[in-house]
Amino acid sequence: MGADDQPLSGLIESVECLNEDSGNPVGNLFKGDGFLQSDADHQLLIKIKFRQPVRINGLHFRSPDETMAASEVRIFTNNMNLDFSSAEDGAVPTDELFLTKDQCNIGSTGKSVMVPLKFAKFRCVNDISFFVMENHGNEELTQMSKLELFGAPVENSNIADWKPCKS
Repeated sequence: MGADDQPLSGLIESVECLNEDSGNPVGNLFKGDGFLQSDADHQLLIKIKFRQPVRINGLHFRSPDETMAASEVRIFTNNMNLDFSSAEDGAVPTDELFLTKDQCNIGSTGKSVMVPLKFAKFRCVNDISFFVMENHGNEELTQMSKLELFGAPVENSNIADWKPCKS
């Protein structure tokens, strides 16, 4: 990650999650207390919309429980209309992660392992969706206590600021 990379939480406009338990909603991922838990089964679809385009270089996941931690996550960019059916079978993911238990940062303290992302795939992101397909214990429910994205805003060019080149 570059020196100008920072947490992108201040650039998030909205967050929604499909299949969240109403008692443990997606907002808990960004508060620092509580956790997100799936409702009907182990799958989750988390959608994050940014205030402006960003580039994303890394992710930080945390889970309160080893067996309910996400293990297989498909990431989609610039597709807010995504639903479970298209995430599972139709749409092509921007990337697919197979998280190790270390990358899930089990518990509330301890080491913090970052998951790096490929720069070319995440250089101009308006929105991002995380489809949690599986968890480590093949449990009925999935839990996450933190999801942090690192990167920087995409610099917007203003044509009025350009100066002609003199040769």
